[in-house]
Amino acid sequence: MPGIKDKALAAQITSSMKNAKATDFTHCVTPAEAEKPSSEMFTAKTNGQCKYDDFRMANGKIDATMTCTPEGGTMKMAMNGSYSSTAYDMTMNMVTSNAQMPGGGMSMKAHTKGARTGVCKA
Repeated sequence: MPGIKDKALAAQITSSMKNAKATDFTHCVTPAEAEKPSSEMFTAKTNGQCKYDDFRMANGKIDATMTCTPEGGTMKMAMNGSYSSTAYDMTMNMVTSNAQMPGGGMSMKAHTKGARTGVCKA
């Protein structure tokens, strides 16, 4: 990994990322939430640390940018993808700056997709 001087740490992080498994989670979306999605719809729980800089979801396309401010740093995320009435598919590009991280930050690319599984359970 570029920027990490500790070769053992770089190897450990690289190995961990290569062996990462897909994460599944369920999020019930009401019609009102679907009209104006929160940051948690596409990013899981953020504990209020993330805010959209801009969000466009129209004509089957999703384009958004988001800034997250976890303790000690900042993460900028660009999201681009597509959606239908039953699913979405999106790529996210993230750049993190954090003086506490080896190398001062990192860049990461992720892919996520979701599908309607049925009516929300009360």
